[in-house]
Amino acid sequence: MSGLKLETVACDLCGESHASLVTRTTDHEHGVDGVFNVVRCDGCGLHYLNPRPAPEAIGQCYPGDYYAYSGGRAQSGGPGVKTRVKRLIRANRSLSAVAGMIKPLRHLATDIAIADDLPGWIKPGKVLDVGCGVGAFLDAMRESGWATAGIEPDEVAAGRAREKDHQIVCQSATDPLDEAFAGDSFDLILMSHSLEHVHSPTQALANLRPLLKPETGRLIIEVPNLESLLTYWFGELSLAFDTPRHLYMFSPDTLSRMLQKTGFEVHSLRHIARPVQFVRCLRLLSKDRVPTEWGEAAARSLSDSELLGALQPLARLAMDRGWGGAIRLVAGRR
Repeated sequence: MSGLKLETVACDLCGESHASLVTRTTDHEHGVDGVFNVVRCDGCGLHYLNPRPAPEAIGQCYPGDYYAYSGGRAQSGGPGVKTRVKRLIRANRSLSAVAGMIKPLRHLATDIAIADDLPGWIKPGKVLDVGCGVGAFLDAMRESGWATAGIEPDEVAAGRAREKDHQIVCQSATDPLDEAFAGDSFDLILMSHSLEHVHSPTQALANLRPLLKPETGRLIIEVPNLESLLTYWFGELSLAFDTPRHLYMFSPDTLSRMLQKTGFEVHSLRHIARPVQFVRCLRLLSKDRVPTEWGEAAARSLSDSELLGALQPLARLAMDRGWGGAIRLVAGRR
């Protein structure tokens, strides 16, 4: 085992201290030293890492080039013409409906990918991105007229997001939230591939619930799907098992029950499947098992754009059958 400081914990969903070993795995992505146990709670079936990196040591598991901390240049000056037009369209229900029927303007009437998960038209309001990295999602939302805020535990990434004039608090989502975040203030809270990283998902969700506007506010969570085609085919190389950074591995059932336990009502849950999810697993597989002399050729083959196209039907099948590499859930306050 590595010199990483570890801690042993009970199940965060039901409190059960007894769990069964599922697999022992290593860090295939970034090479953090050690062998880590993935266990299944004997009480409720939640999968999690145990023992796991302690809160004060988890930063050692994230390299400086971690994907969420890259990109996102600071912006200067006022919004351009395209941004102003987009804000005008999104602020008016009638204009949004007309733009949505005109193909060249359709993208101006939507709030990027999350529009598919929001019921009908929603006027831009205030959005909080939990685990915002350098603020790429917040950049896009601001272009649609949203007031933007974020929570990010990495100081460097938080600083880069703050440079772009987003309201950013540098802390863990499980810590008591900054007084700047008033109750009932957010129309939308996003946790995209961040809930599986926190040391207590139930505490993080309990902290966020009072911030969401009653009745109209929406929480959108996307996490890797433990019960995906990727897991069935690739096992510990799948999206769910990015140990030791992923402290929890969620199925649709355990994620839904965690939301219900923390005072949310689940409105919808759907599967997300993309060709790049399969390419990532194939890349890790070739990294681990392809002979060194073939490594360069294997990497080139996986970067071929035609491969993404060939995998698109497989991704659609996985999504249709409920085997998507990720699950996205929309909830409101109960």
